[in-house]
Amino acid sequence: MTSAVVNPSLSGDDTKGPVTKGIPKATFIEDVDEYLRANGYATIRDAMQALDQLYQKYKLMEQAFLQRKLRLLQQMPDITKTLDVVNHLETKNENFDVTFEVADQLYARAHIDRADKVGLWLGANVMLEYDLKEAKEILLANLSAAETSMADVEETLSFLKEQTTTVEVSMARLHNLNVKRNQAAAAAAANASSNGGRK
Repeated sequence: MTSAVVNPSLSGDDTKGPVTKGIPKATFIEDVDEYLRANGYATIRDAMQALDQLYQKYKLMEQAFLQRKLRLLQQMPDITKTLDVVNHLETKNENFDVTFEVADQLYARAHIDRADKVGLWLGANVMLEYDLKEAKEILLANLSAAETSMADVEETLSFLKEQTTTVEVSMARLHNLNVKRNQAAAAAAANASSNGGRK
């Protein structure tokens, strides 16, 4: 018998529409003063804090999607390997001997009688027996769902990267404007004190 982790929840998100999937889209700040006024921020510092919170949210979402991608990257080869075994069992209509991996660097030999059924792990400590044709259909469906989910994750990660970059640029613009204003205020104060001292 061979096993595969089969997870029906691998299909992509059910939400329709653009890639955003509930992820807030970052707005590029062209006019800082207008941005502050439109969003009700009293100071640049308030806007920076809000952007920093948004940036942290994006980073958390990115971590979650990277973990999902890692799980899929681990799961897809297992499904493919199990599918190969099922295909091999379909083509072999006789008894045969195999060497299989028990653990890393540990193999065992087994004699397999002509097989017409196979057990698949469904997750949560559940294994069901299927005939070879049914097992192949399930594995192909799960592989397809995993590939679709992987494409969805890649697309979402790309969207998150764009949003993160937009927020970083906006934060840099706010920071640079704040520095300019502070320098101008310091220069004006220095100029006022030097003019006041001459009178």
